[in-house]
Amino acid sequence: MSISETTLTRIIDTGERADDMVRQIGRRARAMSESDAAPIARALGWFSIGLGLAEVLAPASMARMTGMQGYEAALRLFGLREMASGIGILAGPGPAAGWLWARVAGDALDLGLIGVAAGSNDGEGGKRALTAGAVAGVMLADILCAQRLAVDS
Repeated sequence: MSISETTLTRIIDTGERADDMVRQIGRRARAMSESDAAPIARALGWFSIGLGLAEVLAPASMARMTGMQGYEAALRLFGLREMASGIGILAGPGPAAGWLWARVAGDALDLGLIGVAAGSNDGEGGKRALTAGAVAGVMLADILCAQRLAVDS
């Protein structure tokens, strides 16, 4: 398996941008106060529902945007998981920490699938790197918010 210098440069550049995004999200998330956790959890719940709907209703488009062509069936299933997590976060009268931990597990599955797809040399590595960075950033927000809510309850 050979990769061109141009493709490698694009992957590295995209990875660096994704890394910057994750660091920025991490700085903000670490500064989260106790009163910030509940609104962030609600925002993550709505994000889950929106993302899940997109994955269920338009898996081919989502696959093209994220460099995950060939994995449309998995994206559709992951979309159902996202919607379930989002509904769980929003539906409960109490803390949503358990549902946020479910999102963390889902994020790990997402990263695993991206890793599997990364094994192909199809020119989509840059999209996948950016997608992985975005998933990692949201995963960090999920973890920090779940920890904060678990402490508060």
